[in-house]
Amino acid sequence: MRQEFEDEMEELLAKSNVTGIKSHMVFPRELRQRIREGTLDAVLVVRPKEVRQEPEEVVTGGFYLPPPG
Repeated sequence: MRQEFEDEMEELLAKSNVTGIKSHMVFPRELRQRIREGTLDAVLVVRPKEVRQEPEEVVTGGFYLPPPG
């Protein structure tokens, strides 16, 4: 879930010519070091409050044939 969110956020930022760094692609120490060095203009921290499962609809291409009788 986190990786999907970060991937999508990176794509959205890129549309505005902003370079995003996905945290799952760097080591935590490296990310902290880059923040300390000031090589980043901003840091976006997101923490999900809860995970919600959406019902999934399954559509088949078959047909129903009632039993004889």
